Amino acid sequence: MVVAEYRIGRIYLIRHGKPEFPYTNEPGRWISGREFNRLSELYSGSALKKDWNSGRIERHRAEILAAIRKSRPLSSDLLRARQTAELLLDRNEQIEVSEVFREVPLPTVPEILVLPAYWHLILARLLWYAGKSSDEPKTEALERARRAAEILEVHERHSPVSLFSHGFFLYILTKELIRRGWQCEETRPMKYLEIRSFHRKDESRKSS
Repeated sequence: MVVAEYRIGRIYLIRHGKPEFPYTNEPGRWISGREFNRLSELYSGSALKKDWNSGRIERHRAEILAAIRKSRPLSSDLLRARQTAELLLDRNEQIEVSEVFREVPLPTVPEILVLPAYWHLILARLLWYAGKSSDEPKTEALERARRAAEILEVHERHSPVSLFSHGFFLYILTKELIRRGWQCEETRPMKYLEIRSFHRKDESRKSS
């Protein structure tokens, strides 16, 4: 029995691994909105927490890792995504990187508000949905997700393609791929180093 992941017509989305960064290491720590906003500005330069991610890769099924390592790799140009690609692919090949696959920037939260870091993050995303301005408004982020989906579809016509990117961007990209006729078992926001496999709705999951 041959698993369908090895065929053309597959798109893999991979969320980057856990970064070495204050509010990801201690999501329950209470901080002010001012401190959260300051950390958010620094987050783009964060690198992976290597020990945590090396151990987590081993939990994935061998066949899905093998399929991704045979695919065409694309990545966000941010460090944590590129390092995840290098860690997971385990091969010497040029990875195509692009700003198109970057995370969606957060708007600021009220400076005087004191909450656990994780709740500041949720609040920032809710404010984004509500239309609060950030470096990338909602309409522009959704358009970028459409461009990303088009790029993935162009590549998958020739071979399976994998994308190493970021949690919230992958969430809106998942919705865009489903709108375009792709199917996936999960649609919730992705966890660190989670892998998600997409196939066409009319494609059989397995072939003998």
